[in-house]
Amino acid sequence: MKPPCAADGFAISAVRRLDDFDALAEPWREIHRADPWANPFTSWEWLRGRLAGCASPWLVLVARDRHTGRPAAFLPLRLLRGDAEPALAMAGSPLADLTGFVAPQEGGEAAIAALAVHCRDRLAARRIELKDVHDPRLPRFLSAFEASGWSIEALPGTPCPAVELERDWDSYLRRHVSAAQRESIRRKLRLFERRPGFRATSIEEGGARHIEILLDLWQERWGRLPARHLAEYRTLFEHARCDGRLWLDLLWLGDVPVAGLLAFVDRAAGWFGFYVTGFDARFAALSPGTVMVAHSLRSAIREGFRTFDFLRGDEPYKRSFGARARFGANVLLTRTEP
Repeated sequence: MKPPCAADGFAISAVRRLDDFDALAEPWREIHRADPWANPFTSWEWLRGRLAGCASPWLVLVARDRHTGRPAAFLPLRLLRGDAEPALAMAGSPLADLTGFVAPQEGGEAAIAALAVHCRDRLAARRIELKDVHDPRLPRFLSAFEASGWSIEALPGTPCPAVELERDWDSYLRRHVSAAQRESIRRKLRLFERRPGFRATSIEEGGARHIEILLDLWQERWGRLPARHLAEYRTLFEHARCDGRLWLDLLWLGDVPVAGLLAFVDRAAGWFGFYVTGFDARFAALSPGTVMVAHSLRSAIREGFRTFDFLRGDEPYKRSFGARARFGANVLLTRTEP
């Protein structure tokens, strides 16, 4: 193993084991709180669940102040499986809809630049994929690769719509939804919720069993997942459940779970991240997808969330609920010299 790399006043080292990652919990949380561009997918808690179930090798680069030895920034990466040549990606990808660096506002860009120099000069990767990056410091990271034997390819950005919520459900509908859509949402909710045997249950009531039902509904709607990927999701969701950062409601008719929606939440930040949903196609005439999203939005407002993030993808139904797209950056770095 190569010794730590020093660049611009920072010593860079790599963490590759969960117990060593656990030791970073407190400094990670401290820096994450001081990072104006941090997001829930770059939190220590979310990444702990991701790394625990990650099917490919991973490493977390740590930039430490060379004088104090204290962590100053982090960059979680993973090895891409099945590539003929070594390739790296953000560790959260593709499960994280938002990625980025973890560094404080003060001094953060210098630490990020040092991490970039380490990636450029010290890692064996021939390719580095940076996807879904929501971090304005990305150009500072990329500048280390300019005129240095690497090509930098900017790919089309990924739409990631979100809507800022109001204090109550009716105000949200008035401000963000068209008159026709308002009436449609209210009518579909009313018809569904008046069906015999209707009930809604939460993750607090259903526990881990709710996760299994949601995974079944999701796969029924979108197709079966490979066993390896299913295990990654299951581990990620269970960690978030145990940590209180998972929101999962199911809508039932009698004993049949008709629809479900799973979100990651950050209650302190007022953030609700709509992650996956699924429904029983036998009930398609009842518009269970629309009803499930409307139910979740209404619940998020009731529970005091301020942002409903629809996350990755620019499907028309998201816009119909008032979401406005922002874009994550996608960049491919390729080594052009031996």
